[in-house]
Amino acid sequence: MKRLFVFLLVFMVLASGCLDGNTSTGTPSSTPPEVETTSTTSVRQVPPVEFLYPEKPEIVNLTLEDATEFFQERYSRVSYSQFGNITVNYSGGVFTGVYRFVLTNFTDRTLYLAVLKTADEPIKLNITIEGVPLNLSRVDRYILFDEGVGIEFYAVNVSTNLTTLRGVARYELRHLGNEVYISQMASRGIDFGTDFSCWSFASKNASITVTLSFPKDTVFVLFRNGVIHSGMKVVYTSPLRPYGGFVLYLPDLEWKSFEWDGVNFTVYFASQDYSEAGFGLVQKELTFVMELYSNLTGILPVQKFDVFFVPNLNRILYKRFRWASVGTNRGQVVLVDCRVNIEDSAVNYASLLFHEIAHQWAGHYAWFGYINEPLATFMQIEAYGRWNPDEYPLWLNNNEYRTLKYGNEVPFYEVLKDRHRYSYYTSYYTLYWKGAFVIRSLKFMLGDEKFSEAFRKLFEECHTSPCNVTAFEGIFENVSGHELGWFFEEWFNSTLVPNYTVENLQVLERNSGYNLTFTIADASNFTMPVPVRVYLENGDYVDETIWVNGTATVGVELPERPVKIIIDPDEIMVNVNRKFEVEGIGVEVN
Repeated sequence: MKRLFVFLLVFMVLASGCLDGNTSTGTPSSTPPEVETTSTTSVRQVPPVEFLYPEKPEIVNLTLEDATEFFQERYSRVSYSQFGNITVNYSGGVFTGVYRFVLTNFTDRTLYLAVLKTADEPIKLNITIEGVPLNLSRVDRYILFDEGVGIEFYAVNVSTNLTTLRGVARYELRHLGNEVYISQMASRGIDFGTDFSCWSFASKNASITVTLSFPKDTVFVLFRNGVIHSGMKVVYTSPLRPYGGFVLYLPDLEWKSFEWDGVNFTVYFASQDYSEAGFGLVQKELTFVMELYSNLTGILPVQKFDVFFVPNLNRILYKRFRWASVGTNRGQVVLVDCRVNIEDSAVNYASLLFHEIAHQWAGHYAWFGYINEPLATFMQIEAYGRWNPDEYPLWLNNNEYRTLKYGNEVPFYEVLKDRHRYSYYTSYYTLYWKGAFVIRSLKFMLGDEKFSEAFRKLFEECHTSPCNVTAFEGIFENVSGHELGWFFEEWFNSTLVPNYTVENLQVLERNSGYNLTFTIADASNFTMPVPVRVYLENGDYVDETIWVNGTATVGVELPERPVKIIIDPDEIMVNVNRKFEVEGIGVEVN
């Protein structure tokens, strides 16, 4: 079943578009004609369109191979295009739609329709073309059905001399009762129709404007299209790159807006979850992180941004989409779980909020494939360290601990190829956290100035052309002027991490102080600049950076007796952590 759904990604013709027609994901081959509800042809005794029904309609259950051939040889090869307008009302979990359409260049004489199919037939559909009703129960059907969900294809034989056909379709879609199936289809890569219809004509090109009407306290969240309020319009075009099929219906909400630096923010919440203190904290977090990320990247990619605090979000996502999360970014929209109230979520999910907002840069403004996740996690670390410096060290140390436990079972490059081959913890801590620690190590190695220049170049170049890991590495090499293949090889193509110990330690007293010498040995044989902090008897400390290539000798003059050595005091890199003592001096490897 899965291979066919991947194939459908290419051949299903209707999917997402843009709000209010400001942008589009595809361009029709010609200017759409004016849509009318009745034919403009001359009155004749013979109807302008006749549907040729077979004596006994054929019902074909498609196998994978049959369906593939059907899509290649029939459904995807139509010559006609469709344009039109849908007005749709949502009430009681049901979409009631009226689609006024026009089909152009109709020369094939066979009209194909694709309709969502579940066990309880979720759609009632009535179509009239050029004033002639279409009886779908009398035409041939081709059915792909598996695990309670699929598609029903209708092949309608049409007799007409017209090449432009106008018509009206009226439908009811029981969305709420079938949202699990609709989401299941989207997760398998089946994208057709609109978010509000789940049926469509086959067509070469399309431009469909959907105007929505639903309760004022209800919103829909669409993947990449943002938040839809009643009265808004959504434009769908094809052919296009499938949009992901994410639709989330959220009733009984209130919202409040504010503006910062030309960006309009709207915060959505249930009335019982609101407080002025909570809203104030959310406002501070949003403006803080937007300013930080725009400074890091040199880009402020949005003019509007919406944040939802959704009660039981984790449960809702799992029920509807079979994946669970307490936060997600849907393109200018972040949804966060709200278990108590918005203030509680703002406190406890601050780092999560920072991660999801980072995806507005790494994932929506610029695309890096699976590198989106380590980049967003790196930005999250940068933000949380500034936002909550008291809790930050323990938070970072805990994530390093889990990275050491789960993130070194498989090389980063292997997880990068297909994260879904591995367990959740393996893929998450390898991809998100080990990757982020590697970027932190890269920053330390290149220095703030060169890293900042390369980081900004990354988003500049990858905005117009999606980047893979090779492009990611190449940009840092080009900007820094250094060959960095060795760095990425040792970090990304190995399950090892640095494993530092301290040996041969001596403390010699001098007239003006103390001379400390010791050897840092790395059992994993990495080549890295290693930050070292030496604490003195009076509480002061001295910082040094030592390049370690397997081993390195450290010698430092100190004004007071040394009492502790900390390797990697700020958790720059992920490495084997340990505590021990050498010659009476405590050693910690963070």
